[in-house]
Amino acid sequence: MRKISTIFLMVIMFSLGLGLPSSAKPSVEELLDDRTAFRWGKGFLAWVVHYPDYIVEPWVMEVTGGNGDPTGKVAEDFKKALRMDTSTPVLLSVYVYGGREVSLAPLSKAFFLRKDDGTEISPSYYEKTLDEPISDFAQGLVFFPKVEGPFKLVLKKGHTSELVFEFPDDMRARLKKNLQEEASRIAKAQSMTKEQRKETSNDSSQLEAFKEAAEKLQKEKEKLQKTIQELLQEREILKNRIEDLSLALEKERKLQQAQQIPKTTKKEAQKAETSLEPKEEKVVGYEREVLLDKFLEAWKAGDWDAIFSLLSPTMRAQLGNPAGLKKLFEEKHLPEQLPDRYEVKRQDDPNKVAVTFAPKILFVRTLRSLRLEMEKVDTGWLIGSLK
Repeated sequence: MRKISTIFLMVIMFSLGLGLPSSAKPSVEELLDDRTAFRWGKGFLAWVVHYPDYIVEPWVMEVTGGNGDPTGKVAEDFKKALRMDTSTPVLLSVYVYGGREVSLAPLSKAFFLRKDDGTEISPSYYEKTLDEPISDFAQGLVFFPKVEGPFKLVLKKGHTSELVFEFPDDMRARLKKNLQEEASRIAKAQSMTKEQRKETSNDSSQLEAFKEAAEKLQKEKEKLQKTIQELLQEREILKNRIEDLSLALEKERKLQQAQQIPKTTKKEAQKAETSLEPKEEKVVGYEREVLLDKFLEAWKAGDWDAIFSLLSPTMRAQLGNPAGLKKLFEEKHLPEQLPDRYEVKRQDDPNKVAVTFAPKILFVRTLRSLRLEMEKVDTGWLIGSLK
């Protein structure tokens, strides 16, 4: 009977495609299908798509028509757009039916990642459109801290119970693991005869040997701890001696320097102090249209130094340097280079402009925008804020 059970488990594993790997490489669509899950809520349908790291290579092959990516730029841009190096990226889509609005706000508390050990992780960033009331359809990227291994996504807002999203890929992996453990348990039970089980239960010599080895290990451990303690004490004594010697040498060095420093007049000292004062940086402003054109061209080229030079003195002080500006763009989930297709939208206030674009991430286009506010300076206009 147990042999039949073992064979039955093996047949199930084979029939589920868990035994032999396929020789053909799966397409991007097939990989995404394994990382997509749907659930019905009260008055809405929600589905999630997880973008795993292993999708990068097939995606590159698809967008390059099978030619690959010798420079690595296509793959790098794709990974940056989805923050794959530091995040677990997920696309959340919600379709509302029945005429009633659905609110998930704040999504940071309604949507979270649950690991197999029960640990629950909140999003580190998500598109704020998901916090707005949804009357028809909403879609946005959600980024969790990077995690490894199987996980589930949970939505618990707007309904009485949790919506748990489990991906087909993880379900098969979990089933495979359970079947393997069960098959191993049955095989082990079959290999052990009644006599072997009896001998195992009555054999006290093994227990005695184990006890003796444990006592010996404990003695060696105590001996090692004593040696470590002695070494730590010696190290502390040596450390104190080195510190005393360093203080004495420093005192001697300062004394020698004091004897060698020539006396300076009050006038020379004042001149030296004046020369050390920071020189005021010259601020160059532009006409508003010229400023906007320069900003767009610099962003297209990914020239952070050029963009930084277009900022107002106040904003430069806040960001510190071009690296701080680049970090601001990353926090706002903006690309390093402005895509070719973008639109400049004028606001009612002539000092305010919005730049909008829609980068395509896999099969989804997500709307992005950056609002500029220009600030008047003595020599013209500079960028006073980026939102």
